[in-house]
Amino acid sequence: MRRSIIISSIIAILTYIMFSFDVFSIIDNKYLDQKFKSKKTTHPSNQIIILAVDDYSIEKFKIWPWPRSIYTKLVKVLQDEGAKTIAFDVSFDSYTSYNQIDDNDFGEAIRSAGNVVLAREVQIKHKKVTFVDPIPELSKYASLGIVHPYQDQDYFIRRYDLIVKVQGQLYPYFALQVAGKYLDIPIDEQFVKLSRSKIVLKNRNIPLDKKNKLLINYMGDRGSFSTIPIYKVFEENFLTHNPTLFKNKIVLIGATAKYLQDLYPTPTSIEMPGVEIHANAIQTVLSEKYLHTLPHILYFVLILVPVLIIAYVIRKFNAIKGLASVFFITLSLIILSEILFRYNFIILIFSPIFAIFATYLVGILLRFLQAEIEKKEIRSIFNQYVSPSIVNELLSDKAKLKLGGEKREVSIFFSDIIGFTSFSETHEPEEIISQLNEYLNAMTEVIFSYKGTLDKFVGDEIMAVWGTPLTQPDHALLAVRCALKQLEELRRLQEKWKAEGKDSLDIGMGINSGPVIAGNIGADKYKDYTVIGDAVNLAARLESYTRIVSKERGSICHFIISDYTKKLVDDKIETTYLGEIKVKGKNKEVKVWEVLGEKSL
Repeated sequence: MRRSIIISSIIAILTYIMFSFDVFSIIDNKYLDQKFKSKKTTHPSNQIIILAVDDYSIEKFKIWPWPRSIYTKLVKVLQDEGAKTIAFDVSFDSYTSYNQIDDNDFGEAIRSAGNVVLAREVQIKHKKVTFVDPIPELSKYASLGIVHPYQDQDYFIRRYDLIVKVQGQLYPYFALQVAGKYLDIPIDEQFVKLSRSKIVLKNRNIPLDKKNKLLINYMGDRGSFSTIPIYKVFEENFLTHNPTLFKNKIVLIGATAKYLQDLYPTPTSIEMPGVEIHANAIQTVLSEKYLHTLPHILYFVLILVPVLIIAYVIRKFNAIKGLASVFFITLSLIILSEILFRYNFIILIFSPIFAIFATYLVGILLRFLQAEIEKKEIRSIFNQYVSPSIVNELLSDKAKLKLGGEKREVSIFFSDIIGFTSFSETHEPEEIISQLNEYLNAMTEVIFSYKGTLDKFVGDEIMAVWGTPLTQPDHALLAVRCALKQLEELRRLQEKWKAEGKDSLDIGMGINSGPVIAGNIGADKYKDYTVIGDAVNLAARLESYTRIVSKERGSICHFIISDYTKKLVDDKIETTYLGEIKVKGKNKEVKVWEVLGEKSL
């Protein structure tokens, strides 16, 4: 579990770093766009009116660029009509080419109105930022607002810069300057306080996102604000029929004509005029219907918690339940984000979703690698000790095996060649090894055929066990039948050796049943799967006891079992009672039986 926590934490940290570097911003922004498109259009208040420099107005005046006299007349009309704030999203950074007197007249009209905001542009040259202001005749009487748009990586406008501090001086952007003018709040250090997460405008807290920008709460598609072509203002009877149209309003003047190329992609419209984007930003500030976001650091928690949950599920349960958890958490995040968006709260969900899927995939990969390692370990341990069918069964269900050790009820088999020491002294090494290997191969094949586990060879001695690593309810019967089959195989070998002119070998065998501890036992680098306990010691004692019985009666006793084993096979195996023997470590003597064969049906 510790490894899962470490890996999950690393994934969470890397995802958070990627989130901090805007790796997920494109997909998060597109998802945000869909929310805006699906939400009901919010009707903006009637505080803002747009006077459009549109195709119709350009055609009406039959001249472009317009003489400043048109703007002068417009300002005077709006002043007379009681407009609270007049803002031009138009560049006046050069003198008129018609009549310079027009510039002075326009400046005088601005001075007289006292509520005009003009556009200040930004120029970036060799990484140096400079402001391009309106000509002095105009700028000295007007408030200025920066109109440089902030575009995301896909060039959409979703965010809005509000203010910048350069060399200790505050420079407001267009929307903040207009809103401040409308609210009678000067944009200076007395009324504006900056922080990393918000701007305090007198008694208003304006939240900023992680880029320190205002998320524009778009009211709807293009045309959501009342928009009037400029030429209509100068038509006879228009103002007469609309006497309070501009009263106490913010009037924005800007281009909507496609020809003027002041159109930008936004979440709600692929071509929205810049002046209408300003209107949406101003409306966001005035209405205080801000789009709130989580503090940047909390996204680490939002990423980490689901990741740890997925890591736990994958480790505790199977891959299907892990995948179901991935989809459940993902769906929960989507539903949560949809609900919160209705309350103007935004959660950027694709960084946690990415982390969730990454954790799942890494978890599945690690489980696969772990399974392969365990399979390799199981094969390396058991390939030489059990039949391939048992190895495959262990690999298909590793829950059946506990390498760390467990208590099992088993039957233990020992066999030994009678007189092998004398045989070794009278034969050449090559002959000894050849005949011993032939014998051991034959006996091992029989053990495997009866689903036994070959524990070890100790010289000519064989140790095998039934009941582990796989549980075998009939372990005693399998062990006894295997021993009887070995005797048959031994007789075949004896006939073969006789025909080859070789000396025959004979064996004694002992089997005991009882509880043992089974597991991977040994040093750190060298372990073997084996069994330990009193039951093992008794089985070895029975095998050696065959020599005593053989000596006492003058004929070979091949096969002895304990009373514990006899009780498990009594209905199928024919035996004869040999008496009781004293076993080291036990106070009570143990009854032993010689196996004669299987009972007839």
